Amino acid sequence: MKIEKGIPIPYIKSKYEFLKSMEVGDSIVMDAQERNRLYSYGRGYQYKFMSKSTGNGTLRVWLTEKPEMEGK
Repeated sequence: MKIEKGIPIPYIKSKYEFLKSMEVGDSIVMDAQERNRLYSYGRGYQYKFMSKSTGNGTLRVWLTEKPEMEGK
């Protein structure tokens, strides 16, 4: 096997890219399964959320905290 150095890792776009444009206090509506995936993803990147049922089978999810050094 040949070892190669200096080959850049390709950027893989996350389905949660929208988090970068959200500000603390912004919210989105989603179902419980998607909310659980968002919480799991966010935990790994130091995002914090709060959610409340909308009463029609969906949840409103607020961004309550995001990393200070995002993208650096």
